[in-house]
Amino acid sequence: MFASPRPGHYALYGVFDGHGGDEASKFVSGSLPAMLAKNKHLEVNPKKALELAFQYTDRAFAREHFRNSTAGSTVIVLLVVENDEGNTLYVANAGDCRAIVGTKNGETKPMSTDHNPLDPKEYKRITDAGGRVIVESYTHPTRGEVSTGRVDGILSVARGIGDLGLKPYVSSIPDVRSTPTDDLEWALVACDGLWDVFSIEEAAEAVRLGLSTGTPPEMIVKGLCDEAVMLRDSTDNVTAMLVQF
Repeated sequence: MFASPRPGHYALYGVFDGHGGDEASKFVSGSLPAMLAKNKHLEVNPKKALELAFQYTDRAFAREHFRNSTAGSTVIVLLVVENDEGNTLYVANAGDCRAIVGTKNGETKPMSTDHNPLDPKEYKRITDAGGRVIVESYTHPTRGEVSTGRVDGILSVARGIGDLGLKPYVSSIPDVRSTPTDDLEWALVACDGLWDVFSIEEAAEAVRLGLSTGTPPEMIVKGLCDEAVMLRDSTDNVTAMLVQF
């Protein structure tokens, strides 16, 4: 999927990686933008508006499904805010999707952190709330032995929207980071199916090579996704988006 910011006050891009079916990811993709657009904090405090939009969307999903759904979705969104003080990129993440940005001087910067149940902060939050984190190990075709933590032995991410049976252990509160866009050339956002088999450096190199040779952005991300599945044996679904500044 490809998107480029257009002149205007806001531009929003997102990847919604569902599990347990597509019920939650479809709901979030339709509801979260509306929740954000009508939030009274958006003009003066985009970070707070994003945090609240995630939580309000989670609550709306719970109300609509009366806690009967087992579906959930990790969520990452990129919000570009244009104002008189300059343009700013906000990245809000709940789960294990990732965003990276490339600067005009060739640097690569991560804009998100995975919410892994084995992360000490997430582990403490889950167990303090009465939940459990069960550790599992498996052999990946290309990565070898891999250990993963699962909330109550079920879910391998600590944050997201939905997963109603795992509340309050699975939090919908996102981490939000921001950076001015003046020095940015591009942003790449993708679900864990890509990052399971690509390092940040490898993905950034592929983006830079593609842009330097005039490859259309949509073909760059198609190439990344195809390589992840066909050559690197990603065992998960793969979605990626490239935004140019």
